[in-house]
Amino acid sequence: MRAERHGDNVVLRKIDMQTVPGLDEAFEMARRAGHPVWEELLWSERLNQPLVNVRTPLWHEGSFLGILLTAVTVSELSRFLAESPAGSDVGAFILLGRNHVLAHAALAHNPQLFKRDKLLPEVTEIGDPVLASIWSPNPDLGAAAFVGSSKSHVVTVDRAPYVFIYRDITGYSDQPWVVGRYLPLDEIGSEVRRLEHAAWLGLGAVLVAVAGAWLVGYAIGKPILRLARATSAIRTLDLTSAHPLAGSHLRELDEAIRAYNALIATLHWFETYVPRRLVKQLMAQGEQASALVEREVTVLFTDIVDFTSFAERLSASDAATFLNDHFRLLAACVEAEGGTIDKYIGDSLMAFWGAPELQLDHSARACRAARAIATAIIGDNRRRRGLGLPPARIRIGIHAGPAMVGNIGAPGRINYTLVGDIVNTAQRIEDVAKKCMTDEDEAVILVSDAVLRSAGPECSAQPIGEHILRGRHEATNVFRLEAS
Repeated sequence: MRAERHGDNVVLRKIDMQTVPGLDEAFEMARRAGHPVWEELLWSERLNQPLVNVRTPLWHEGSFLGILLTAVTVSELSRFLAESPAGSDVGAFILLGRNHVLAHAALAHNPQLFKRDKLLPEVTEIGDPVLASIWSPNPDLGAAAFVGSSKSHVVTVDRAPYVFIYRDITGYSDQPWVVGRYLPLDEIGSEVRRLEHAAWLGLGAVLVAVAGAWLVGYAIGKPILRLARATSAIRTLDLTSAHPLAGSHLRELDEAIRAYNALIATLHWFETYVPRRLVKQLMAQGEQASALVEREVTVLFTDIVDFTSFAERLSASDAATFLNDHFRLLAACVEAEGGTIDKYIGDSLMAFWGAPELQLDHSARACRAARAIATAIIGDNRRRRGLGLPPARIRIGIHAGPAMVGNIGAPGRINYTLVGDIVNTAQRIEDVAKKCMTDEDEAVILVSDAVLRSAGPECSAQPIGEHILRGRHEATNVFRLEAS
């Protein structure tokens, strides 16, 4: 059976084996080889040209059935070579050995170049003067060069230099196939220049891309860096350094910045109601800081003398302004000594030392804060007298002892505070000051003997005797701490 391709169609024909010379020998050679074999060129009487062929033995269950003979004419191979993208315009060729042409554009349409007694024409017989000079390299233009397994050299034809680039391929015949092309040397220069131009354009494109990427990265990175620095200030509750940020042209970043600005506004409201220093200490100590624990602490209570009659002479807004100014003075003195303001009760203030941060000198700190409060009140009274305003007088009571410290309250409203008799005792010591305060006194500080024992020699005080505190049966030694 013979299958031939005619355009897009395949035509099958039966042939008589007797009409094909040498077919018996071909069968026997394929059987002995046992694998596909490229054979020498076959001459086709019908096509009047040689065939490039490969013979593959066919076997079935160990029995030799015949051969699959695959062939292509030299003219068809030449046509394929000439019509390939890099074919005719660059002088593509295939030589069998060094002198016989197996494929070339000239062989695609010139059947007269094939002869039965001479299957392939020589390089000088196809009318291509450049290919005819392939083995006459010009030594003045450079010797043969090797690039990998390829070779190249330059020849001169009619004073024009041409470059041959080729490679030897073995295994298709007893002689190697020389597959290559040639092109004018000037075209290589133009190709090189085009490559250089393309390389410079590519480099320029890369530089533009890098510059664009840097600009985009800068445009994205700068607001991200500002946002990161700002949120770092929030992490440490440094709200004085946390300012609203300008928006961004990038939608996602702008949304993040707007969320940050809203957070800043919320935190400023938050710090109005929650002591910032207390929150920082709780954050530093972790979750265990808010658990209820027993601690040795010192509690301080303040109260304005006769505030009710004092406030009657003021409007509601003036009274509120006075209290805000008064508590601002007291808070500065408490925080300067590392104390925690627990709450404001009317015109009274409650503060403590020794929690959440462990302070071994908690009583000494409380005494120093009380003296600072007395000094601040006396100084503020001088200012008030200068403005024609009545002075404010204050009583301070301090007590030390054990207390339960931690979160107290319902899930929706929790305070970090103290629980224990020490709180009531401190407030009632402050009540005792009513008995020993004269009209000339602007500030009176009373402490318990427990405070003096805890504070040590740093706090000297004068005894004012034993007092039975309200709601108590046993007397408590009370001492008066000098205001300055």
